[in-house]
Amino acid sequence: MWIRSLTSHFVIIVCVAHILLLSPVILFSQIDTLYICEPLDEIVLTSLPDQLSYTWGPISSLDDHTIASPTAKPIISTLYIVEQVDASDAENLIVNPHFDDGPEGFLSDYPYSDHLIFTQGIFGVSDNSKSLNGIFFSECYDHTTGDGMMMVIDGSPLPDQEVWCQMVSVKPNTQYAFSTWLSSVNPLNPAALQFSINDEPLGGVFRATSRACNWRPFYELWESGTAEVAEICIVNQNTDPDGNDFALDDLGFFELAKVTHDSIQVMITAIESAKERRVYAPNIFSPNGDGINDLFYLPTGKGVKAIQDFTIYNRWGEIFFSKHFCAPQDQTCGWDGYYNGSPLSEEVYSYSAKIVYLDQVTQSIKGTVQLVR
Repeated sequence: MWIRSLTSHFVIIVCVAHILLLSPVILFSQIDTLYICEPLDEIVLTSLPDQLSYTWGPISSLDDHTIASPTAKPIISTLYIVEQVDASDAENLIVNPHFDDGPEGFLSDYPYSDHLIFTQGIFGVSDNSKSLNGIFFSECYDHTTGDGMMMVIDGSPLPDQEVWCQMVSVKPNTQYAFSTWLSSVNPLNPAALQFSINDEPLGGVFRATSRACNWRPFYELWESGTAEVAEICIVNQNTDPDGNDFALDDLGFFELAKVTHDSIQVMITAIESAKERRVYAPNIFSPNGDGINDLFYLPTGKGVKAIQDFTIYNRWGEIFFSKHFCAPQDQTCGWDGYYNGSPLSEEVYSYSAKIVYLDQVTQSIKGTVQLVR
């Protein structure tokens, strides 16, 4: 059975080094919301731990879309969705998935060496890749525990050589998940693996990283259809013999019990605020000391960074008031209707202002205001 669900969520506000965690909102299908200050600020996304696999999207602003907690660096406000595959209650149908039994339970076009890997197109099973080739292989350890076994391969220069294959009995019309972990044991010229089931590609070409001992997870979903047997195979499409040395570990093939989805909205406050480019200019004020409407100033929306210049003058251009670099909503930058300590007469005065928005766009505005007492 394939179950899709959304979990309950938190609202988190993050800005520079300040983190505010609000009370949890127990509301089904609500989206988590995180806030960062500027485009390309980093923030860590989180999801359920200890799942079989994770697939986040969109992937362009994530450091790794296949892990539980990737780091996001969005340039615009972005909704991230993660698909989590839970196989904790399902049986792993792969025989010898951690290579604890050496080269047993699977087929390979690569000859097996129980001692050293001395040329291309050979594999071994070891707890330390360097023990198989002390010159070209880095000292990498298995993915499972760090002291278990793994399959170590020197890529073949021959095309279409099957690195690993295994036949698994399956139920018709059932969804399964296949997963494994891949690491380079030599950073030069990483392997490029194509997975397949019953001779049909399973996902795209999956490449090891150019950093040795860096385990990278692979997983794909597969629908059995009418099939009762799944022949799972791995072929390295990189046939360049220079480098091309890699390891596999922790293969898994599970009937899916549950697939969950979660959503996190990352909002960029500078961008969202910049949308509010509002400046409110009253057309009348009454500086009579009653505490109501005594100042003429320019209230602004959240998208305003500063009022760079604010000037009041009469119809002949004589300047009566001028302020510079005023913060938004700063009433100390407001005009009280006085000039040189004396109240000015009731009449219409002109004003001009230069506004700076959060996205650094500037705008000059002008208008008139009626002074009444």
